[in-house]
Amino acid sequence: MHDLTKGKATAYASVTWTFDTDGLLIESAASAPAGSAAATWEKQLVALVQECQDEPVGHWHYGAAHTLTLTGGTGRWYPSYNGDGSATGGVAVLRSGTRVAIVELTGRPTDDPAYVKGIATAALNRLA
Repeated sequence: MHDLTKGKATAYASVTWTFDTDGLLIESAASAPAGSAAATWEKQLVALVQECQDEPVGHWHYGAAHTLTLTGGTGRWYPSYNGDGSATGGVAVLRSGTRVAIVELTGRPTDDPAYVKGIATAALNRLA
């Protein structure tokens, strides 16, 4: 996040959770000095995720974006898939006012790719 914001955020937060099973959850957030900077950073994060949607057959990739709108903010979450097409977690880009975050789940806690929506919802509520 520090590289993306070029050190211009007013605050940063990052946390990594591990699970008893294969999996890792990484959350990284930055607070922008103004809404325009937050919008720019959000757009940059979305572009980075979208670069990983069109991959050769057999390569992991992110699926289609799903919009998330809550009282405290908005976001897009994307399931991720192994090269064999099975769900393997996902990523979410979130924004609440001048705060921007990315949350990535690796591993497969469930076969339901919508699991990422629940993680994105919880992260967006924390971000607000």
